[in-house]
Amino acid sequence: MVFFMVSRRAFETVGGLDERFFMYGEDTDYGYRLNRACFKVVFIPNANVVHLGGYSGNKRWSAMAIVRRQLALHELLCKWYSRYYAWVYRLGITIVLAGRLTWAGARKTLWRRTAKDFNFALTVLLLRCSVGLLSDEEI
Repeated sequence: MVFFMVSRRAFETVGGLDERFFMYGEDTDYGYRLNRACFKVVFIPNANVVHLGGYSGNKRWSAMAIVRRQLALHELLCKWYSRYYAWVYRLGITIVLAGRLTWAGARKTLWRRTAKDFNFALTVLLLRCSVGLLSDEEI
């Protein structure tokens, strides 16, 4: 969960949140923009915030939340660095996910067992996201 407070001066200087980020990226982008505008950004790990009347996300991440986080990270790389960095990031993620699927298949074939913590469907979903084969309707 992210909670942040911003002074009026900082808000007027930096502006509001970037609407390109639906979830999982707007806070990182805003902190980066505040930092670039020479405002102090502080992280307080032991702060407690009570969200009355509901919640914005579960403690356990759903598959779509993980995919949205990956897409937000790609968007951040495109916004603050270059498309080349985003491409290299996606290539690295694709290689890792393909390796993970290959290793899981080898374990199942050679040793007739699967890792308990391996989520095949989530890995395939992230791989599709990484190579750009996930449509907006599926997210």
